[in-house]
Amino acid sequence: AAMGQALSGVHGGREASGGTGVNRMMVLVPLLMVSGKIEYENAALLMQIRLAYYAEQGMLLIGCLALCVRIKGQNNQAKIWVKPKTPLGNGDKYGETTYEAHELDGVRQLVHQILIGVVITSLIHFKAGIQQILVLQCAMMPLTFYDAPMVRKYFFGDKTRVYAERLEGESLDPVEPVEAIEEEKTDKGGKKKKRKALKAKVQAAAAKGGKGGEGGDDGEAEEDDDEGDKGAEEDTDKGDNDAELDEEEDELYLTDKKVERQKLLILETFQSGPEADFPALSASLTSANVDVQTDEEGYTALMILAAGHTPDIATHVSRALEVGADVMMSDSEGWTALHWAAFHGQPRSATALLAVAHPRALLEVRSTDSDTATALELAEKEKSDEVAKIIKAAIEAEDAKEAKVEEAN
Repeated sequence: AAMGQALSGVHGGREASGGTGVNRMMVLVPLLMVSGKIEYENAALLMQIRLAYYAEQGMLLIGCLALCVRIKGQNNQAKIWVKPKTPLGNGDKYGETTYEAHELDGVRQLVHQILIGVVITSLIHFKAGIQQILVLQCAMMPLTFYDAPMVRKYFFGDKTRVYAERLEGESLDPVEPVEAIEEEKTDKGGKKKKRKALKAKVQAAAAKGGKGGEGGDDGEAEEDDDEGDKGAEEDTDKGDNDAELDEEEDELYLTDKKVERQKLLILETFQSGPEADFPALSASLTSANVDVQTDEEGYTALMILAAGHTPDIATHVSRALEVGADVMMSDSEGWTALHWAAFHGQPRSATALLAVAHPRALLEVRSTDSDTATALELAEKEKSDEVAKIIKAAIEAEDAKEAKVEEAN
């Protein structure tokens, strides 16, 4: 009972620490079985277990010191709003603080947690004569250390909002926009299902005369080009005026806050389907943020724009390329922006993407999913005939260029 109380008291506060945590029961149950078979009567073995336990706790405390050094080195004074920690978990209301202050406070709590664990474990071991507690704590304390959000951020490179924080200017409503998006994790093939569902949604909206259409495969795109170009000029001019205000600052650096906002805008545009605001996404792009990728799927703004269904979408794709978008970047399934254009049947986007100086490498990129397809193979599979025709023409043009070079040599 004493051992169980110690484990629950020292390690039961996973949610309070802000970590996602490891399922401790998956570790604790087999560990209890193994630790019960150890010959603790062997004095030499028992001494080795004691030394291992206390050495481990010392290393964890050194890790906390290293955390403090890294946090101080970052000197991140950006304001954030977080829910205060209570014995029962997180509080209901957000409080204002800074990244540095919040992280240093978290390190202090972690140090206290480790020291309290050492005291309780020592009392149980030496006073109550329970030997198993040392073995159990040797396994559980590193899990507690890993659960600390500062550890995941600074030692394991976690780029998500590990503190469930809100940034300046964001709503403090109960709904967590970024967290909600990150929780939309699917099993293998789930991303492709989401793409197909979104594609069907856009096609249905186009059939009902809704906003935009499904590229140029239906033959109606040409009629809308003039009107789309006029709208594109107005939207681009407005976007350029807004973007110029922060252009110089964005050229110099890109803060965590701006990165998170850009990721959120990319995901919101993707999830909006036929109602997506492509001009807003296009206007937000600068040379500093144009290649920002979402955390889970690896989407970029260029990929989302390449899938766009509006008549003026080529203007927005071209703008992304003009500010420096990397046409060779791929998402978590190895899809480039050209794959996106092929899947969604967007010939305007495909034409704009293939206008780069040397498209051969782009044409040959294969996805890393189960299909391992090039953009042409994907277009043919999805029956995006216009896109397939454009890609084939680009391949033939590249072949002709290479043939001329060979003849000249």
